[in-house]
Amino acid sequence: QSGLTNLSNFSALTNVGGYLDIENNPNLTSLNGLSALKTVGSYASIYNNSSLTNLNGLSALQSINGDFFISNNINLNSVSGLTALTTVNGNLQINNNNVLTSLNGLDNIVSTGITNLIIQDNAQLSTCAIHSTCDYLQKGSKPYTISGNSTGCNSKPEILVFCQAAGLPINLISFSGKNVGTRNALEWRTATEINNTGFDIERSNGANAFEKIGFVVGALNSSKIISYTFTDENPLKVGNYYRLKQIDIDGTFTYSNIIEIQNPKANVFAVTPNPSSDNIYVSGIENNSAYFITNIQGKVLQTGLVKDFEPINVSALQQSMYFIHSATQTAKFVKN
Repeated sequence: QSGLTNLSNFSALTNVGGYLDIENNPNLTSLNGLSALKTVGSYASIYNNSSLTNLNGLSALQSINGDFFISNNINLNSVSGLTALTTVNGNLQINNNNVLTSLNGLDNIVSTGITNLIIQDNAQLSTCAIHSTCDYLQKGSKPYTISGNSTGCNSKPEILVFCQAAGLPINLISFSGKNVGTRNALEWRTATEINNTGFDIERSNGANAFEKIGFVVGALNSSKIISYTFTDENPLKVGNYYRLKQIDIDGTFTYSNIIEIQNPKANVFAVTPNPSSDNIYVSGIENNSAYFITNIQGKVLQTGLVKDFEPINVSALQQSMYFIHSATQTAKFVKN
């Protein structure tokens, strides 16, 4: 439509049930008339609009239930207006946009909906390592075509180098914790997230067998620093080790580093769990220190060395009360 210069008559449009074609409009300079549009029921195409420089008019667009083409717009220099877009269920194709330099703005598209990624013949495009593309290229064997762009965007390996350098898709920049009274407070921060449904908080009393004690919802997609907290209301008396299990929207997951929070009472000679049916852990004793276990009559029934993170197996003992002794201290426990 050579005479079309604006889309102001569509300012009340919130949903397109079928396809959206914005094609061959040489005098169209802005998409601002589509600022209320949220969903497209089929494919969307922005093709051959020679005066269009940005896509800011689509700032409310959230979902395209089909292919999305951004092609042959020779003066398009930015797609940053598309940050609300999270769903593309089909091909994502960006090609022949001569002055486009970055894909920033397409960051928040959930990669699992994309069926084919095509980034081709954008002569000045050098920034392709964004959340959505990194996640798509890192996670599977779906098809892609990447060529004819500027350095940094000419191939899958080139893009992945920049993805790795940027720490995408999830960049956990800190994970720490401290004891606060009777509770343990955990906190962590992320610099970037992509498809992050959240974090399982896992705890262990020996830094090996972990159990889930809580869940914190993630931001899904983010390019800013986000802080998270979790409070363990009932920490173990000894041996509180924690890690985060970050879970993606497709069920894949990664683990954080392991941290330990010392209980102020951990230097007290004590046994956990108490009562116990099979294994016990002893605190307040140095690693490789000798111990011995006696019954209430004082008969020695078991001896050994206390090892870091290793339980003492007491399954051979009968159900009763016992005492465990170090060189200088004694603690009582019940075998059930």
